Amino acid sequence: MLPPSPSATTPPTYFSQNQIQAAISSFHHGSGAGPEGLRPQHLKDCISISAGDASTSLIISLTELVNHLTNGHLPTALRPFLYGAQLHGLRKNNGDLRPIALGCTCRRLVAKVCLRPYISRLRELLQLTQLGVGTSWVCEAAVHGTRSFMAQTQGEKVLLKLDVKNAFNSIRRDTVLQAAQTHLPEIYPFIWDCYSSKTSLFHGEFCVDSASGVN
Repeated sequence: MLPPSPSATTPPTYFSQNQIQAAISSFHHGSGAGPEGLRPQHLKDCISISAGDASTSLIISLTELVNHLTNGHLPTALRPFLYGAQLHGLRKNNGDLRPIALGCTCRRLVAKVCLRPYISRLRELLQLTQLGVGTSWVCEAAVHGTRSFMAQTQGEKVLLKLDVKNAFNSIRRDTVLQAAQTHLPEIYPFIWDCYSSKTSLFHGEFCVDSASGVN
């Protein structure tokens, strides 16, 4: 069962033009496009110095859009599309397919802007259980820590590695929303819009409803 929808009395959250520009610059080079065909590089090019006055106009418009979506003002009819994703099938070594979902660039931009101020809060909440948020060099630390553990083990301990099948698509959305409501109330309206209803996954001429997991 989903938690309550955001209250109309929830204080709005607003981000500055500098925060929007920093988030755009943080996209990795070569990041792909979602269903709308817009790549992060397109935004980078459009806000560059060479774009002149058009760069300033775009940043102003993007700031208005990000703040609009952050506060949960996207019409319900548009949520399946803007918060959906483009599916790509990558071939695994054993011949199976690994589905990769690329979300709309605008939605990814809003997520980047929304989460950045709260990274330290999430790091304190998740550390020791989950090291993938706000912790630098975590992969290297995990590798070296594992090697050190194995080198010191004298047979009385074992190392168990688990790989959860289809993990991201198996996460319950009501659980995600409950956690967001508790720990990230400032951006709960945006997260509610993303995961309180079905979204669309596109692959060629096909469209699949996504009602579970996060993408």
